[in-house]
Order: sequence, then C-alpha cells, then structure tokens
Amino acid sequence: MKLVILQTSVGDYRAEFFDLMVNIFGAEFLLLTGECYFDGTTITRVNLGRNQKTVRNIFLFGRRFSIQLGCWEDVLTADCAVLELNPRIVSNWIFLFVRRALGLRTAVWGHAWSRRGKGKGGTLLRDLMVRLAGNVIAYTKEEAATFKMRLPLVKTFAAPNALYREAKIYDRNTGSVDSFIYIGRLVPAKKPELAIFAYAKSLPLIGGCKLIIIGDGPMRAELEALTGLLGMSDRVLFFGHIADDYLLSRLFGCAVASLSPGYVGLSVVQSFSFGTPVIVADEEPHSPEIDAVFEGENAILFTSDSVDDLSDALTRVWKDREWWQSNRRSIAMSCNKNYSVEKMTQGFQEFCSDE
Repeated sequence: MKLVILQTSVGDYRAEFFDLMVNIFGAEFLLLTGECYFDGTTITRVNLGRNQKTVRNIFLFGRRFSIQLGCWEDVLTADCAVLELNPRIVSNWIFLFVRRALGLRTAVWGHAWSRRGKGKGGTLLRDLMVRLAGNVIAYTKEEAATFKMRLPLVKTFAAPNALYREAKIYDRNTGSVDSFIYIGRLVPAKKPELAIFAYAKSLPLIGGCKLIIIGDGPMRAELEALTGLLGMSDRVLFFGHIADDYLLSRLFGCAVASLSPGYVGLSVVQSFSFGTPVIVADEEPHSPEIDAVFEGENAILFTSDSVDDLSDALTRVWKDREWWQSNRRSIAMSCNKNYSVEKMTQGFQEFCSDE
C-alpha cells in the first residue's frame, strides 16, 4: 500500500520520524516536500534518498498562499495520502476534492486551531478540509479529541509531536549546570529579546550562569547587537542552528532550564527529551505541545511579556536547581512514554490500516 506525505518543507527535527517511517513502510513510502516554508525560516533539511522527492512551492500574494507543483501524479495515485492541514495551500484543496471523488484514502495532518492560538480565529476552512479528507491526524491526543468533538463523523488519529526515538530520550544531566538555553527560530513571535532582557536583570542573582541561544532567523543580528549594548557579549552565546544530537545533548545537559518566552512549540518536547525543565509564558498562542507542560513538574510559568516575572522565574529555578536536577529523570521518562517518534508513527500506521 503506497503512502505519500506531502509537506511545504521539512526541518531536520523531523529526520528521525521520517527515518522510522521508511523503516516501517520501505519502498511503499514517499515524502514529497518543497524547499522552504511560507515565512522562509523552516528549510528542508532531511534526505531520505529514493523515499523523498522535491516539489516546487509557488508562493502567491506576498507568500500568503501557495501552490505545489511536481507532485500531482504521486498524490492523486497513492493508496494513502497525508496532506498538510493548511487552508492557504491551494493545491491541497484540489487534491482533497479529486481524491474524495475517486474514493481514495486521504488524511490531513495538522493543528485544530490556527496560528493565532486555541479558540482564536475561525476553524471553518480547517474543518472543511478535514471533512473532505474524512480523516485527520492530530499532533496530540488532546487535539484529536478536539477534532472528534467538532467533527464526530470524521475519523481521528493522534500522532504526538516528537523528535527522537525512545532510546535517545533520557536525562542528559552532566552533573552540574551553568546555563539557561533558548532554542528556536529567532523571530518576533518567539520573543527571544524578552529572554535576553530578563537574563540581564537576573544576572546579579545567578552568578556565572550563561545564556545559550540555539537557532537562527531574521532577528539574529539585532539580538547580537542588543547583547553588546547590554555589555553581555561574553555571557550570551549564539550557536546558530544545531542539528548534531551529541552537541545538543551536552548543551541541554548543562542547562538548568530552557526558556520559552513566546509561544510554545516543539522545542519544549526537545527540552523534555533531555530531562531539562522549561520556563514558559502563561498567555501565548501556544502550539499543541503545551499539553506536555505541567507547572511544578517539568515547567515554571511566568506572566507573558513581563521581563520582571521572567527574571524572577530564572532566579527561582537557579536557586532551586538541585531540586530540578533531581527531577530530570522523571521529566525525561514522561517524555519517553508519551512523545517518542515510535508513538508518533503509530498514528500514521493506524490511519493506513484503518478500514
């Protein structure tokens, strides 16, 4: 049974998931993907050889909409097809109508809510795409339940968003902690500048602790200039994009916590995979991964957009760092149980085998 997954772009955070999909489906699996996402910050960085084909993304009206070319035959002839749940991809609407008319098994994969956040923005077009497909693969069990409540006649499957196989998810504690970590795209919605200002304010109380910034984006030059103005160029270290698991594990192993000053994304699951707790803004248009966050267990919440409250959270975590270190194993084990790529692939297998 041929399974095709069509994406706008695929970052290297999906590498282990798609590697496992190839192991499971073999030659019957094909990933179709363009080179970059709408905003240009997510670039395709996976290579599955014969199991992958590059398609052409044509962006329209200031990159608000897109059409994908070079994939039509593969999508329209596949036994099972999984399309991106994004109403802005015009070609996906055509695929949904044609595959429905042909009676072919189709699913859409994505969020129950728009990027504006849960309960904000309409769901009419997203729900119409789900109805046309007849099947939806959600990023968490909670979102799958949301789809089921909104669309009781549609079949729902959960594929908890994950980065690593179970064997890689464990406490990477190095025995001592000397830093905080921000990991993610350097874009306004992630609010990395808030992390820098809060870190600067907390410096007198956290000793020689450094701030490690992992990721890249249009704000990088501005943020580097900001650290210079604050006299912290030697304390705030910019590593850029890192794909090497060993280096990431070393950095997370030395971190007392990671920071999510803007909306929560997959980076919180990445942090938990290494046993590192997260400091999270309380009122943001969070992605579904917020379901993995439990205050006092694997996270501390702070008041959104408050430099003072985030600074206070940094100092509290630093003061209680021995307790958080002792809790790292349970953080990693909970992630291992619920957010591994093995769990993620099960949702796709269930979709393909469902009758």
